Amino acid sequence: MIPLGGDDKDGYYCSICGGIPPDKITTKRILVDGKETGIDQLDWIISEVIKLHLSDNTTMF
Repeated sequence: MIPLGGDDKDGYYCSICGGIPPDKITTKRILVDGKETGIDQLDWIISEVIKLHLSDNTTMF
C-alpha cells in the first residue's frame, strides 16, 4: 500500500516520492504514437469540438 499524504481538499500524494498514487489518477489516457498520454478534461474537449459541427479535415488555422 502506498503511504498517502494530503486530503480531499488539497489532493493526495505519495508521502515517499510526492507523486500521485495510481489509484487517484483521474486524467483520461489515450494512445498517441503507441505511448499512453494523459489529457486533462478530455471529455470536455471532445464535447466542445463536437459543438463546432466540423464537416471535413480542413485546417482551421
